[in-house]
Amino acid sequence: MKIIVAGGGSGGHLTPLLAVGTAIKSLDSQSQVIHIGQKGDKLHDVTNHKSIDVAYQIPAGKFRRYHGETFLQHITDLKTMALNFRDFFRFAFGTFKAWRLLGSIKPDVIFLKGGFVCVPVGYAAKLRKIPYITHDSDAIPGLANRLTAKNAVYNTTAMKPNLYPYEQTKTIQVGIPLQPEFQLVTEKIKNETKKKLGYPSDARLIFSVGGGLGAQNLNKALVNASEDLLEDKNAFIIHLTGKVPYDETKKLYEEILKSPEKLKRVNLLDFSSELYALSAASDVVITRAGATNIAEFATQAKPCIVVPAPHLTGGQQLHNADVLVANKAAIVLQETELPSLAGVVRSLLNDKKLADSYAQSIHQFAISDSADKIAELLLNIAKNKTKNSV
Repeated sequence: MKIIVAGGGSGGHLTPLLAVGTAIKSLDSQSQVIHIGQKGDKLHDVTNHKSIDVAYQIPAGKFRRYHGETFLQHITDLKTMALNFRDFFRFAFGTFKAWRLLGSIKPDVIFLKGGFVCVPVGYAAKLRKIPYITHDSDAIPGLANRLTAKNAVYNTTAMKPNLYPYEQTKTIQVGIPLQPEFQLVTEKIKNETKKKLGYPSDARLIFSVGGGLGAQNLNKALVNASEDLLEDKNAFIIHLTGKVPYDETKKLYEEILKSPEKLKRVNLLDFSSELYALSAASDVVITRAGATNIAEFATQAKPCIVVPAPHLTGGQQLHNADVLVANKAAIVLQETELPSLAGVVRSLLNDKKLADSYAQSIHQFAISDSADKIAELLLNIAKNKTKNSV
């Protein structure tokens, strides 16, 4: 079987592809898994993984619009309008490239995870009459999936089907596909992982991740809070900045932390393929409200401080954060509340009962077999296609 997994633009679109690829290989070791990503994607290296046999990139236009922006603001934003006009041609060229690529590969089925690259791939798949399925991690579907969902065999979702504007007879809740390393973390596992990473078992680890491309305001807030937090001699910070803002964040730490001893207790990373270990070892996790990260930390049962990105299209992260608040599953801080970050982190570090309460509540959102469910759907579609063509 030849199975294409398409997606890109963010870690939340790419890392689930690896989980699905791993599950496909587990169920059918002879299957070939091929990734199609977006040309110029800064996170494309993520797909250098054992589950991906071949990777391609195609042009993909981006339709820019911002949460909270009025129609008048949108049409008078000349720079954005110009970029959208340019990217329409990228989309058209990308669709042509995808059509040629699919004709060359001749895949049996395609999995569209999300990101703008999925639109040209989905449209080309329709033209080639190649079956595909989509997946939504957020309760509010992204534009790429809204444009491709109608012609999908199935629309798979993280949450209950009735939350989505899709044909209900072909909408299936599967959760969010995660790599198998993400498992429930007990106190014993947490302490063992600390030792493996070179930390004392009694270290109080604060882990921050803003997404593969980073979160500038969140990064700055943690840097500003670090002087206070590191007054605790057992406190350590593991800060995953994202690739783009790494150098700027490093410079900020050097300016804020005058003490070399404190600076030594900050582990600054631009990206890590071992996110599961960093979060497993941590006592508190600070994260954006991306659905994939939330699913990962829910599976591990980690007490989280969630800072939703306010301007992302559709307000998806704001909605994700609202769900967590309603279920008392995390402490949610808006960006305007980031000056209080140090105090909120300390409240979780110093109150185990409070931290455990949030950990147990967020763990209720965990669905552990999502990747297997998606892999089974893809393989069944591929087998049926093969039978019908014989």
